[in-house]
Formats: sequence, C-alpha cells, structure tokens
Amino acid sequence: NPCRIIRRTNAEFLRRFCVTFCVSSAIKFDFFDYALCADQTRYGKPHPEMLNKIVKRFFLKKSQTLYVGDMVIDVQAGRRAKINTVIVTSGSSNKLDIKREHPFRIISAISRLRDLL
Repeated sequence: NPCRIIRRTNAEFLRRFCVTFCVSSAIKFDFFDYALCADQTRYGKPHPEMLNKIVKRFFLKKSQTLYVGDMVIDVQAGRRAKINTVIVTSGSSNKLDIKREHPFRIISAISRLRDLL
C-alpha cells in the first residue's frame, strides 16, 4: 500500500529535496501518493491537524493507522491525533526523551518497520 507523508517543512522544500536527490515523480509516487507540508496547514506539529487531515482525506481508521516519526514532537502529534506512533531513533531527539513520551514503538532503523506490520 502507498504511504502518506507529512513534513514539518514547506512544500517547496519537499519538491527541491526530491529533485536534488534524483527522485523522479514516478518513483516518488510509488512510495508516497500524497504530501502534506506545514505551509499547507494552519497549525504545525504537535497540533494534530496534519494527521487528522490525512486520516480524513483517505478515509482511514485511526486504530489501523501508524504514524512514523523521528522526534519527540512526532510522538506528541500522534498522541493528540489518537494515532499510534512509531519513532525511528535517527532524528535529533535523544532516545531518553523519546521514551519519556511513551510512543507505541521505538525502532532503531526504518527497515525495522516491516517487523511491526
């Protein structure tokens, strides 16, 4: 199944990132069929607006949705949206701070996500 992506940055940054790293539109949309960036919402994380917009747009059930992030603010956003959050410990938040937020799961690499599915 395709993934949805949300970014704390703006849509122009995401577009430039994809171009810079030679991610063609065809390849990008094999993995991500929708991008929602901070400049397309009224509130940024940890406000749940971004997650709630994606859930609503794709008619998802929150109980069957996983939000993957890499920072404490992602756990906070997931909790406020009532969506289980998996944290990959590759971000700027340290593991102790992440544990204090009690995410659904903590994994050391994105490749470990498959083990949860």
